[in-house]
Amino acid sequence: MDRRQQTRKRRKTTSRTKQPPIPDPPSSPFRESSSSDSHYFYQECVVSTGKLHPSVTEEDLRAFFRDVANPSVIQFHSAEGQKAAVITFSSNVEAKQALSLKGSLLKEQPLFISPSWTGLRVFCVSGLGSSQSQIVLANFIRTVLEPCGTIMRTFFPKIGESHFGLAYVCVDQSEISFEKAVQQSEEVTGVYPIEDGRIIEIRVVNLKNWVAAALTELDSDAAQQVFADNLKPPPDLTSFQSLQEPLSSWSKDRPDIFLEPYLQVGGECWAVTLFRGYHALMKILSRPHTLTLQQIKDAVAVGHLMDGDGGIDKMRNAIPSMLPYVKNMKVYHRPNKASSEEEFEKFEENIIRLLGKHPVMATIEIVPSYDDFGFDGNEMFLPSVSDLYIRQMEKLPLHSMLLSAHSIHGFQFQDSNGADRGVGGFIWIARHCRLIKHIILYEV
Repeated sequence: MDRRQQTRKRRKTTSRTKQPPIPDPPSSPFRESSSSDSHYFYQECVVSTGKLHPSVTEEDLRAFFRDVANPSVIQFHSAEGQKAAVITFSSNVEAKQALSLKGSLLKEQPLFISPSWTGLRVFCVSGLGSSQSQIVLANFIRTVLEPCGTIMRTFFPKIGESHFGLAYVCVDQSEISFEKAVQQSEEVTGVYPIEDGRIIEIRVVNLKNWVAAALTELDSDAAQQVFADNLKPPPDLTSFQSLQEPLSSWSKDRPDIFLEPYLQVGGECWAVTLFRGYHALMKILSRPHTLTLQQIKDAVAVGHLMDGDGGIDKMRNAIPSMLPYVKNMKVYHRPNKASSEEEFEKFEENIIRLLGKHPVMATIEIVPSYDDFGFDGNEMFLPSVSDLYIRQMEKLPLHSMLLSAHSIHGFQFQDSNGADRGVGGFIWIARHCRLIKHIILYEV
């Protein structure tokens, strides 16, 4: 048994008045969510489709895309024992139009379409000591990650003269199949105890576009300058109290508006949150309703659901499922990374203003240490300094919950990970850390 098998340990994971609420006016500091279509780890003009019906032919695929784009090359292959295809278009515009058909039916099956991977994968190695030699760290990284593919670059982001405990490693896996690349990547992810008693963690990550551009296009000095220009110092959390006394609390003042604890079995936290938010609102307005959680999940187009998990690709794609029950549903995003500290604080202030009217549906980013936090009683989760830098550099997993109370230092949420989490399923997370990615509001 080699050293990696002897020392590596797996981390556990979590899968995260009677006056009606009014929509925010156009001058609201909330901004509606948007996304970037810029990718540095996907092939230009190429998309992939998986889990095709065995009888699908090249002519079937050309007819399927005909109204939006004209495939120039179609190559079939097998993925996870099922028929799949890589489809090349003449331009990125056509490829983007092809992606818009995700979830549409072909041979009575939804077609799953995604950008085609280049073979370049990025790992984050964290838990590194800032005083350690980069040569020693690079040797450790090479020992662990070389079995996955060719290491193209190891980059230690830093502020000033010291890196802050992590490295990003770009590995080329294009010489092996996608299935083999996934398998090898899963084998090396986890935690590694090292000689000085510390723990090093390795994760596969999805970088934000500005980070991906810096790592793939710039030399080290230029890349470090980009990081220095874009990273904001995290807030000082040393004075935050671990136990919270709410300033206002729906869970304390109106426990009748909350549904029973729920233990999610996949990625359905988005649907649980939408259902809980709607139920609480109807209770506040004294309006009966017959909506069920299953109705919300069933109403979302299959193409927007994560295969085998039940998660949703974007919360805004749940809007059609709620329109039979509300006048409108809007997703408001936090300020972007170029915004001032005052704009971020105003975002939180407006969340608190809305919380004065009703519980608020919210989606947070799951930073690495979140999964290991016990959420014992009312103890509040405080992200680490490394977490708060990682949050600025990576596209992190998301988790939706119902915001139910606030204190000076924290927000309380009704989680969907069972009654044993926090107090009866209610947990506390630190404010001022920009972990709330967006909130969801109903107009009724």
